[in-house]
Amino acid sequence: MAARPSRCRVDERQRLTEALIDSMPPESVDEIERAWSEEALHRAGQLERGEIQARDGETAFRELMAKHRRPQ
Repeated sequence: MAARPSRCRVDERQRLTEALIDSMPPESVDEIERAWSEEALHRAGQLERGEIQARDGETAFRELMAKHRRPQ
């Protein structure tokens, strides 16, 4: 599964991601959580200032999946 994550099912990639995070030292996990919190605050500020527009999650994920879908 780790050799080609992009070829794995979503649930397999999720398990791999969780296993990698669980294997990290606690201070690394704390650093990741802090970085995501900073990013969330940054994006919230952008929304409040009108620099970006909010989109619903369903649309955003659909567009991401279409953008990164591999040709069959």
